[in-house]
Amino acid sequence: MEIVDTVYLVALLNPDDPRHDEAVEVLGGPWLVLAEVVPSELVEALTPRDFAVAVELHEVGGLDYFDALVAAQCVVRGARPLTTDSAILRAVEGARRGR
Repeated sequence: MEIVDTVYLVALLNPDDPRHDEAVEVLGGPWLVLAEVVPSELVEALTPRDFAVAVELHEVGGLDYFDALVAAQCVVRGARPLTTDSAILRAVEGARRGR
């Protein structure tokens, strides 16, 4: 399982973004048709446990709010974050190592 960081959604909307081509490949189409391309059962809803882990990652790990939520979903689900954000990658790895 992979959880895609919003950086790819932003890149999808901006053809000048250096990650635009990769975002198109990862997300499989333009923003306006994402609802048609990505089935709702593949979208990970945030759970109370995600929020609890995100608060810890935010307060202890220093992640901003949105990064903490992405990292928390990965930690809770044992998922690999698909992101270019090194803070998210470090937080997930640290949580898995018990730091």
